[in-house]
Amino acid sequence: MTTETQQNQQIDAAEVWRAIGRLEGEQQQTNRRLDRIEARLDRLFYLILGIGGAAIASIWITNLFGN
Repeated sequence: MTTETQQNQQIDAAEVWRAIGRLEGEQQQTNRRLDRIEARLDRLFYLILGIGGAAIASIWITNLFGN
């Protein structure tokens, strides 16, 4: 193996490690973004659940005392 071939392999290995590092960073950023989306969906779910519960309670109270 020539010195030039070894240098090219070292450069290729360094490029691979840089790409891996970049992809790991992108994955962490994507995971943080997904966590924020999940938190928003949770809040939306509980808001809808609360509105539905309030509507059911309102109907129940109306039926209980409205007649």
